[in-house]
Amino acid sequence: MTLFRLVAPALAALAVARALPAQTGSAAPVARGSVSGSVVTATGGQPVPGAVVVLESASDASVVTGTSGSFLGRSLVTVTEDDGSYRFAALAPGTYRLLVRHLGYRPAVLQVDVTQPAPFRVSVALVVVPIRHEAMDTRATPSAPYARLRLPADERRFGHLDADQFRSERFLEGDAAVLTHTDVIEAVTLGETDLFRAVQRLPGVSTRDDFTASLWTRGAQWSETRVYFDGLPLFNPVHAIGVFAGVNPDAVGTATFHPGVRPSSIGEGAAGVLNVTSRRPTTPGFGALGELSVISARGAADWASKGGRTSAMFAARRSYVDLVTHLAESLGADSGTFIPYAFFDLTGRADADLGRGYALEASGLVEQDHVDDAVPGLLRPTAGHWGNRVGRVSLTSPLGPWRLRTTTGVSEFTGNIGPKPRGGPLADVLPVHAPMHNEVRAVIIGGEVTPE
Repeated sequence: MTLFRLVAPALAALAVARALPAQTGSAAPVARGSVSGSVVTATGGQPVPGAVVVLESASDASVVTGTSGSFLGRSLVTVTEDDGSYRFAALAPGTYRLLVRHLGYRPAVLQVDVTQPAPFRVSVALVVVPIRHEAMDTRATPSAPYARLRLPADERRFGHLDADQFRSERFLEGDAAVLTHTDVIEAVTLGETDLFRAVQRLPGVSTRDDFTASLWTRGAQWSETRVYFDGLPLFNPVHAIGVFAGVNPDAVGTATFHPGVRPSSIGEGAAGVLNVTSRRPTTPGFGALGELSVISARGAADWASKGGRTSAMFAARRSYVDLVTHLAESLGADSGTFIPYAFFDLTGRADADLGRGYALEASGLVEQDHVDDAVPGLLRPTAGHWGNRVGRVSLTSPLGPWRLRTTTGVSEFTGNIGPKPRGGPLADVLPVHAPMHNEVRAVIIGGEVTPE
């Protein structure tokens, strides 16, 4: 109660003091001024929109405007309009400092005296100051981020950048992965460059053991992951009973892996989809490359016309364990050294620009394993072969403001294997392979319409 008795008279006196000028009208209004103008370039006088204009008190006093009637700090800030104009209104008399700045121009500082209520107009001309940036590499969006179109050093430098850009422009799903040639090189195991083993290093992908190239996506078995080559399904595309991938990495243009949601154009797969497209040569002239690994020898050759309207690519790979062991046995090695097993794959592609918006593409893949004798210590004399054969033709044609792409393709897997009559001391010890004949065929006829 004592505190209230002390404070109440002071509050009442303050209220009367604030109300008295309004009732008597004895206090005269303070005259206010304004500062306005334009910001232009010093060379041509063009307006500079978006320039930052700061008005601050030249002394330690605060900037007070008549509209607010309250403390606003040491400065007022505005941004120039599209025509370069700015304005500060209802300013108390005094000396002000006007600062104007914009990226790429030299800042300007002026002193303004607002002594009369009349408008004060100040136009500022900014001088261009060049800004030096560090050099940067610019590249077109790659259409085939996996293809080996550059030196290894450049591939390590730009490969993942191109892959990330390709993925962000082509796919909405965040878990889609775009493989690069560097990914495949770093995943080399068992002495062979292998596309599938690179996929095994991705999150959510594993395999049964270290001796198989099969893909187990999110715990699902190999049969739940589908592999497509140029839009056609491949059935069990592995060599050596699953040890190596059945796709030659030198023939790959793009390789994208989708462990979950995927575009409807890619195809179906219960757990995941590995979508592989063949490589289209773009560098004019003839080029070739070759590689000899511990398991196989492979090579690729491509050609593109000047301007890239016509191109062709061919890649081949063959294992040579049968050749080496046969040579060793012929040179005096122990009988039974020969291993009568080999695998090979052939991949080709041709592209032609027919003019007037028409284009033709054709690609094919043949991958096969074969055995033609006894496998020492494992199997009685056996003869057989198994593998995939794929062929595809696509025609692109104009359709008003759209482009129509029609595709016809066939993918076929065949397997024929059985015992090869032959006696010997181990005929009753080694197992015999039961006769087998498998055949799976898929035919695809489809169309796709895209904006021109």
